[in-house]
Amino acid sequence: MTNLAKLTELERLERLAKCKSEREVEVFGMLYTRHSDKTERGLIKAIEAWFKFHGGICRRIHTQGRFLQGKKVGTGMYGLKQLPGKFIPTTGTVGAADLSILKNGISWECEIKIGKDRQSTKQKEYQSNVESQGAIYTIVHNFNEFIEQYNKIFGGDK
Repeated sequence: MTNLAKLTELERLERLAKCKSEREVEVFGMLYTRHSDKTERGLIKAIEAWFKFHGGICRRIHTQGRFLQGKKVGTGMYGLKQLPGKFIPTTGTVGAADLSILKNGISWECEIKIGKDRQSTKQKEYQSNVESQGAIYTIVHNFNEFIEQYNKIFGGDK
């Protein structure tokens, strides 16, 4: 099955979950989510939807930190002035995988890489720590590769 066919099948499952029968989807043309694996966010959403229909826990891990915008202060007749903001680093584990998956007692850390994106040094350190504890760590580039790894890890469990 091609990558597009697997994403289309996932979309069909979501349509069916929103309706009582497949016939209602065709008749009323209900809205549904389109999935794509062209971006990191799109691939993560598709994988999260997959686990919604196939069981297990899939959790997105955010480790980017955040930007705090500076205060706006009045400057007399010239109006408001924006003071510089600052970046607040993450309080999470630096280098953690994008997805933490738990199914059938198996812990799977899944890092998403799109295009020319590569692992950082911190991510490689995190990978070796995870694998030393007996968990599974993989890098996924597209939805088809995710399905192959899912079948390999869970024995073709659909």
